[in-house]
Amino acid sequence: MTDLISAFILGLMGAGHCIAMCGGLAIASGINSRLSHALLYSFGRISSYALIGFLVGAAGFWLTNSFKPLLYGLKIFSALLLILLALYIGKWSYQITKLEKVSAGLWRWLAPLAQRLIQDNSHFGRFCAGAVWGWLPCGLVYSVLTWAAASANPLKSAAIMFSFGLGTWPALLLSATISRQMHQFLNQKWVRSTLAITLIIFAFYMLITGVMQLFLR
Repeated sequence: MTDLISAFILGLMGAGHCIAMCGGLAIASGINSRLSHALLYSFGRISSYALIGFLVGAAGFWLTNSFKPLLYGLKIFSALLLILLALYIGKWSYQITKLEKVSAGLWRWLAPLAQRLIQDNSHFGRFCAGAVWGWLPCGLVYSVLTWAAASANPLKSAAIMFSFGLGTWPALLLSATISRQMHQFLNQKWVRSTLAITLIIFAFYMLITGVMQLFLR
């Protein structure tokens, strides 16, 4: 349960990044003009997060049974990414955004499909558009995804990504005015610093645990 709550908070704290990456698209395409369309678009996006989480969780489960040292290495790597994510939330470093370049090639292939789907005003079209846009390159998503993969449990990994997606909902689902007000609150220095430090502590716990499992097994 702690992991799910933490994932939700990470999604919530990434509001500014979500608005920058997807907010303009949602407004320009008219997705937020109808509540049903906004809900379906967001549910499609979050469904993609959960699907990817399930897949990487299954891979982590396979590693657990085939080559455990590699899984411990993944836990260490995910802890380091969470530290970078905390630095991003605290606005102390933006290195995590460089991860978005990793899947730039995939997105160039998916972008034309996404653009066509975004013009489909049917309910199914809105859901599919959200599902495709869920693959948009995002350092925030990648860092949480690596953490989810380290759970080595497909269902738990999917649940972590789904909870993270729920945390991103307010920023994209609410009206532009409310989203801006929420972003202003989350952007306050004391709020960012408090949550960033909390995340760093959690990440160091994961890091120490991973190192101990790797070298003291």
